[in-house]
Amino acid sequence: MNMKRTLNMIVLLVGFVMMSFQADQISTDYEVVVEKSRLEWKATKVGGGHEGIVLIKSGTFHAEGTTITSGSFVVDMPTIKVTDTESNKLERHLRSEDFFHVVKYPEAKLTITSSEPIDAKHQKLTGEIFIVGKSQPITLTATLLGQTDNFVAYKTTFKIDRTKFGIDYRSSLGDAFIMDDFEITAKITAQKK
Repeated sequence: MNMKRTLNMIVLLVGFVMMSFQADQISTDYEVVVEKSRLEWKATKVGGGHEGIVLIKSGTFHAEGTTITSGSFVVDMPTIKVTDTESNKLERHLRSEDFFHVVKYPEAKLTITSSEPIDAKHQKLTGEIFIVGKSQPITLTATLLGQTDNFVAYKTTFKIDRTKFGIDYRSSLGDAFIMDDFEITAKITAQKK
């Protein structure tokens, strides 16, 4: 009797584990909830630096379980804002031809073309990033922040070398007053389509 009960418990346990594994591998299309997502930037220069935000315009991605397998994200470059000072002069300069030339290039884009799970919460994403009309390959690590039946949230922090996109103003190609790399932290909340 005890042996039969033990075997039944083992069979039930294996069944639950298999069901959980299959549920994790469900294919799902998501759309970024732009109001609940945030993109922050940080740049450094000799003796200091600045930080701010820029709005995400749109985004969609496909996931197998919680692993993003492909996607496309669009950033609304004219919304770039500096948050550590109230001066509008720097914002105007960032929007100018010296930096992101937002009149000519109002959007930046990130496309994800492949992924590789690292563990249950982390994955390596590979794709391309488009800034001021130029593209560069990119690899970044995304962290799963949480998941419900209809929503999922991720975070990633990575660096971009602006000189690879021809943004050379006061870079290492000149007087090196402003560092070549700037940091992006993206917190993305998305809803099932």
